[in-house]
Amino acid sequence: MLNQILNLICPHHCSNCGKIGHILCVDCKNYITKHHINHCLKCGVVVKSSCKTCRLSYQKSWTLSYRNHVIRRLIDLYKFHSVRAAALPIAEMLATITPKFTANTIIVPIPTSHPHIRQRGFDHTALLARHLARLKECQTSPVLTRRTNTRQFGSSRAKRLAQAKQAFSCDQKLNSKTHYVILDDIYTSGASIHAAADLLRANSARKISVVILARQPDSDSDSNSDSNSKEPPRQTKFILK
Repeated sequence: MLNQILNLICPHHCSNCGKIGHILCVDCKNYITKHHINHCLKCGVVVKSSCKTCRLSYQKSWTLSYRNHVIRRLIDLYKFHSVRAAALPIAEMLATITPKFTANTIIVPIPTSHPHIRQRGFDHTALLARHLARLKECQTSPVLTRRTNTRQFGSSRAKRLAQAKQAFSCDQKLNSKTHYVILDDIYTSGASIHAAADLLRANSARKISVVILARQPDSDSDSNSDSNSKEPPRQTKFILK
Protein backbone atom coordinates (compact mmCIF):
# COMPACT_ATOMS: atom_id res chain seq x y z
CA MET A 1 0.00 0.00 0.00
CA LEU A 2 2.80 2.44 0.92
CA ASN A 3 4.61 1.74 -2.35
CA GLN A 4 1.40 2.36 -4.31
CA ILE A 5 0.92 5.74 -2.60
CA LEU A 6 4.56 6.70 -3.22
CA ASN A 7 4.23 5.69 -6.88
CA LEU A 8 1.34 8.12 -7.24
CA ILE A 9 3.16 10.98 -5.51
CA CYS A 10 6.61 10.35 -6.96
CA PRO A 11 6.41 7.77 -9.77
CA HIS A 12 9.43 5.78 -10.93
CA HIS A 13 10.99 5.98 -14.36
CA CYS A 14 11.83 2.81 -16.29
CA SER A 15 15.45 1.87 -15.57
CA ASN A 16 16.01 1.32 -19.27
CA CYS A 17 13.86 3.54 -21.49
CA GLY A 18 12.94 6.24 -18.96
CA LYS A 19 9.19 5.85 -19.44
CA ILE A 20 7.35 7.21 -16.41
CA GLY A 21 5.27 4.92 -14.22
CA HIS A 22 7.32 1.85 -13.28
CA ILE A 23 10.87 0.95 -12.26
CA LEU A 24 10.88 -1.30 -15.35
CA CYS A 25 8.17 -0.93 -17.99
CA VAL A 26 6.25 -3.83 -19.54
CA ASP A 27 7.98 -3.55 -22.94
CA CYS A 28 11.47 -3.68 -21.40
CA LYS A 29 10.52 -6.58 -19.11
CA ASN A 30 9.21 -8.53 -22.08
CA TYR A 31 12.37 -7.85 -24.07
CA ILE A 32 14.63 -9.04 -21.24
CA THR A 33 12.68 -12.26 -20.60
CA LYS A 34 12.59 -13.00 -24.33
CA HIS A 35 16.40 -12.90 -24.42
CA HIS A 36 17.03 -14.72 -21.15
CA ILE A 37 20.10 -16.94 -20.76
CA ASN A 38 19.67 -20.63 -21.50
CA HIS A 39 23.16 -21.87 -20.63
CA CYS A 40 24.43 -24.39 -18.09
CA LEU A 41 25.74 -22.40 -15.13
CA LYS A 42 28.85 -24.56 -14.89
CA CYS A 43 30.03 -25.34 -18.43
CA GLY A 44 28.14 -22.71 -20.44
CA VAL A 45 26.62 -25.19 -22.92
CA VAL A 46 23.23 -24.14 -24.27
CA VAL A 47 20.52 -26.12 -22.46
CA LYS A 48 16.79 -25.79 -21.79
CA SER A 49 17.03 -26.16 -18.03
CA SER A 50 19.36 -29.07 -17.22
CA CYS A 51 22.83 -30.07 -18.36
CA LYS A 52 23.40 -33.69 -19.38
CA THR A 53 27.18 -33.60 -18.94
CA CYS A 54 27.88 -31.71 -15.70
CA ARG A 55 27.58 -33.51 -12.39
CA LEU A 56 25.71 -31.09 -10.15
CA SER A 57 23.84 -31.26 -6.86
CA TYR A 58 20.81 -29.67 -8.53
CA GLN A 59 18.89 -30.92 -11.54
CA LYS A 60 17.72 -27.74 -13.27
CA SER A 61 18.61 -24.06 -13.41
CA TRP A 62 17.17 -20.90 -14.93
CA THR A 63 19.04 -17.59 -15.33
CA LEU A 64 17.48 -14.32 -16.43
CA SER A 65 20.44 -12.36 -17.79
CA TYR A 66 24.05 -11.34 -17.50
CA ARG A 67 24.79 -8.65 -14.93
CA ASN A 68 25.19 -5.79 -17.35
CA HIS A 69 23.21 -3.01 -19.00
CA VAL A 70 19.73 -2.49 -17.52
CA ILE A 71 19.96 -5.55 -15.25
CA ARG A 72 23.01 -4.11 -13.55
CA ARG A 73 21.23 -0.78 -13.06
CA LEU A 74 18.18 -2.56 -11.66
CA ILE A 75 20.26 -4.64 -9.22
CA ASP A 76 22.16 -1.57 -8.06
CA LEU A 77 18.94 0.34 -7.42
CA TYR A 78 17.50 -2.60 -5.50
CA LYS A 79 20.53 -3.57 -3.40
CA PHE A 80 22.47 -0.36 -2.95
CA HIS A 81 19.82 2.37 -3.13
CA SER A 82 17.05 0.53 -1.23
CA VAL A 83 14.58 0.76 -4.12
CA ARG A 84 12.36 -2.06 -2.89
CA ALA A 85 9.92 -1.50 -5.74
CA ALA A 86 12.44 -3.26 -7.99
CA ALA A 87 11.72 -6.60 -6.27
CA LEU A 88 8.35 -7.09 -7.99
CA PRO A 89 9.44 -6.61 -11.64
CA ILE A 90 12.50 -8.79 -10.97
CA ALA A 91 10.26 -11.51 -9.53
CA GLU A 92 7.86 -11.16 -12.46
CA MET A 93 10.68 -11.76 -14.94
CA LEU A 94 11.94 -14.77 -12.98
CA ALA A 95 8.39 -16.13 -12.86
CA THR A 96 8.16 -15.78 -16.63
CA ILE A 97 11.31 -17.77 -17.43
CA THR A 98 10.53 -20.62 -15.01
CA PRO A 99 7.97 -23.40 -15.54
CA LYS A 100 4.90 -24.00 -13.43
CA PHE A 101 5.77 -25.17 -9.92
CA THR A 102 3.63 -27.45 -7.78
CA ALA A 103 1.97 -25.97 -4.71
CA ASN A 104 4.38 -27.73 -2.35
CA THR A 105 7.46 -26.33 -4.09
CA ILE A 106 9.60 -24.30 -1.68
CA ILE A 107 11.60 -21.26 -2.81
CA VAL A 108 14.81 -21.22 -0.74
CA PRO A 109 16.56 -17.82 -0.71
CA ILE A 110 20.32 -17.77 -0.27
CA PRO A 111 20.69 -16.18 3.19
CA THR A 112 21.94 -12.59 3.19
CA SER A 113 24.67 -11.69 5.66
CA HIS A 114 23.48 -9.81 8.74
CA PRO A 115 25.70 -6.73 8.11
CA HIS A 116 24.17 -6.36 4.63
CA ILE A 117 20.64 -6.66 6.02
CA ARG A 118 21.39 -3.92 8.56
CA GLN A 119 23.03 -1.77 5.89
CA ARG A 120 20.14 -2.06 3.42
CA GLY A 121 17.35 -2.16 5.97
CA PHE A 122 15.86 -5.37 4.51
CA ASP A 123 16.80 -8.83 3.27
CA HIS A 124 16.74 -8.37 -0.49
CA THR A 125 16.83 -12.09 -1.38
CA ALA A 126 14.08 -13.01 1.10
CA LEU A 127 11.84 -10.23 -0.25
CA LEU A 128 12.44 -11.43 -3.80
CA ALA A 129 11.62 -15.00 -2.73
CA ARG A 130 8.30 -13.89 -1.22
CA HIS A 131 7.28 -12.15 -4.45
CA LEU A 132 8.34 -15.10 -6.57
CA ALA A 133 6.53 -17.63 -4.36
CA ARG A 134 3.32 -15.58 -4.58
CA LEU A 135 3.57 -15.36 -8.37
CA LYS A 136 4.32 -19.08 -8.74
CA GLU A 137 1.61 -20.01 -6.19
CA CYS A 138 4.02 -21.98 -4.03
CA GLN A 139 5.87 -21.49 -0.75
CA THR A 140 9.04 -19.88 0.52
CA SER A 141 10.97 -20.82 3.62
CA PRO A 142 14.32 -19.91 5.22
CA VAL A 143 15.50 -23.51 4.94
CA LEU A 144 19.09 -22.28 5.00
CA THR A 145 20.54 -20.01 7.65
CA ARG A 146 23.80 -18.12 7.55
CA ARG A 147 26.60 -19.17 9.89
CA THR A 148 29.26 -16.66 8.81
CA ASN A 149 29.33 -13.08 7.53
CA THR A 150 32.38 -13.33 5.27
CA ARG A 151 32.43 -10.97 2.30
CA GLN A 152 32.94 -12.71 -1.04
CA PHE A 153 33.16 -9.62 -3.27
CA GLY A 154 36.64 -9.45 -4.79
CA SER A 155 37.68 -12.88 -3.47
CA SER A 156 39.34 -15.50 -5.67
CA ARG A 157 37.37 -18.53 -6.83
CA ALA A 158 39.27 -20.82 -4.45
CA LYS A 159 38.56 -18.52 -1.51
CA ARG A 160 34.88 -18.22 -2.45
CA LEU A 161 34.52 -22.00 -2.55
CA ALA A 162 36.19 -22.38 0.84
CA GLN A 163 34.06 -19.63 2.40
CA ALA A 164 30.81 -20.94 0.94
CA LYS A 165 31.30 -24.40 2.45
CA GLN A 166 31.22 -22.82 5.91
CA ALA A 167 28.66 -20.09 5.21
CA PHE A 168 25.33 -21.91 5.59
CA SER A 169 23.59 -24.40 7.82
CA CYS A 170 20.41 -26.45 7.56
CA ASP A 171 19.00 -27.60 10.86
CA GLN A 172 16.15 -29.74 9.60
CA LYS A 173 15.59 -32.97 7.71
CA LEU A 174 14.06 -32.16 4.34
CA ASN A 175 11.36 -33.97 2.39
CA SER A 176 12.80 -36.04 -0.44
CA LYS A 177 9.61 -35.53 -2.48
CA THR A 178 9.51 -31.73 -2.13
CA HIS A 179 10.91 -29.54 -4.89
CA TYR A 180 13.38 -27.03 -3.44
CA VAL A 181 14.24 -24.04 -5.66
CA ILE A 182 17.34 -22.14 -4.54
CA LEU A 183 17.13 -18.43 -5.33
CA ASP A 184 20.10 -16.07 -5.60
CA ASP A 185 20.59 -12.68 -7.21
CA ILE A 186 24.10 -12.91 -8.72
CA TYR A 187 26.07 -15.96 -9.88
CA THR A 188 29.82 -15.36 -10.01
CA SER A 189 31.84 -18.47 -9.19
CA GLY A 190 28.82 -20.54 -8.21
CA ALA A 191 30.28 -21.19 -4.77
CA SER A 192 27.16 -20.18 -2.82
CA ILE A 193 24.77 -22.06 -5.10
CA HIS A 194 26.80 -25.28 -5.10
CA ALA A 195 27.33 -25.14 -1.33
CA ALA A 196 23.61 -24.56 -0.76
CA ALA A 197 22.60 -27.40 -3.09
CA ASP A 198 25.12 -29.77 -1.47
CA LEU A 199 23.73 -28.89 1.95
CA LEU A 200 20.13 -29.47 0.89
CA ARG A 201 21.08 -32.82 -0.60
CA ALA A 202 22.97 -33.78 2.56
CA ASN A 203 19.71 -33.15 4.46
CA SER A 204 17.65 -35.53 2.29
CA ALA A 205 16.46 -33.15 -0.47
CA ARG A 206 16.45 -34.88 -3.86
CA LYS A 207 14.57 -32.49 -6.13
CA ILE A 208 16.65 -29.32 -6.29
CA SER A 209 16.60 -26.49 -8.84
CA VAL A 210 18.26 -23.09 -9.05
CA VAL A 211 16.94 -19.68 -10.14
CA ILE A 212 19.43 -16.86 -10.75
CA LEU A 213 18.70 -13.23 -11.51
CA ALA A 214 22.02 -12.40 -13.16
CA ARG A 215 25.27 -14.08 -14.04
CA GLN A 216 28.43 -12.04 -13.60
CA PRO A 217 30.12 -11.88 -17.05
CA ASP A 218 33.53 -13.57 -17.23
CA SER A 219 34.73 -10.59 -19.25
CA ASP A 220 33.26 -7.63 -21.07
CA SER A 221 34.02 -9.21 -24.41
CA ASP A 222 32.26 -12.44 -23.45
CA SER A 223 29.10 -10.75 -22.27
CA ASN A 224 28.91 -8.26 -25.13
CA SER A 225 29.31 -10.96 -27.78
CA ASP A 226 26.56 -13.19 -26.40
CA SER A 227 23.19 -12.86 -28.11
CA ASN A 228 21.40 -13.39 -24.80
CA SER A 229 23.00 -10.32 -23.24
CA LYS A 230 21.28 -7.84 -25.57
CA GLU A 231 20.12 -4.65 -23.93
CA PRO A 232 16.60 -3.45 -24.66
CA PRO A 233 16.74 -0.44 -26.99
CA ARG A 234 16.86 2.71 -24.89
CA GLN A 235 14.38 5.36 -25.95
CA THR A 236 15.46 8.13 -23.60
CA LYS A 237 18.34 8.65 -21.24
CA PHE A 238 17.54 7.58 -17.69
CA ILE A 239 18.83 9.96 -15.05
CA LEU A 240 18.94 8.75 -11.46
CA LYS A 241 17.97 11.56 -9.12
